[in-house]
Amino acid sequence: MRQIQTYEDVLTRKNIINKDKAWDIPGGVSLRTSNLVAGNYLPEGTPISAPSSGLRYVCKQAVVEKGSTAKSFKVKQGSHHFKAGDLVTLGNTNGTARHIASVSAPSGGIEKINLSTAIGFPGTSQSFFIYEANTAGTGAALKRTPDAILKYPIEVPKDQMVIFGADAYTRADVVEGAIGDKYLEHLKFINVVKY
Repeated sequence: MRQIQTYEDVLTRKNIINKDKAWDIPGGVSLRTSNLVAGNYLPEGTPISAPSSGLRYVCKQAVVEKGSTAKSFKVKQGSHHFKAGDLVTLGNTNGTARHIASVSAPSGGIEKINLSTAIGFPGTSQSFFIYEANTAGTGAALKRTPDAILKYPIEVPKDQMVIFGADAYTRADVVEGAIGDKYLEHLKFINVVKY
């Protein structure tokens, strides 16, 4: 007899639970996609910014895997939308942010986000979130403030689409680890459920 195996990827992972109690945005939202990595996915529950001139942006985040260094962050392939030139921060109290020098080609399901300058980080024995920052150096804040999350996972179009329609929630329950703490601080009606 064979053992039942389950497979979960970014499109099938359920980050939002109790959807019957969630509040969605009627008519959906318009996302700007030019700052995202074409072909990568945005998982269910991805934080998105408040509208500016009718458009919203994805609040970029990534989970840095164990074994990273202060200058090279290991992340799961296709799990982020950071590009060379973006600024990243850990969102800690001193708000240090550094430029991304390059993002290495995937190897064994892992990409490396290589920083121009080392950044203080929690260490190699634990995973942690990184966020997009607004300025380099100390005193950096988050580049965008979220006020909603994506309702469904989507693949970023590979063509030159500037705006993409998506569905979003302003109130929902998400599983722990789906959204970084620094974004959760701004999402007042998004609750974290621990299993």
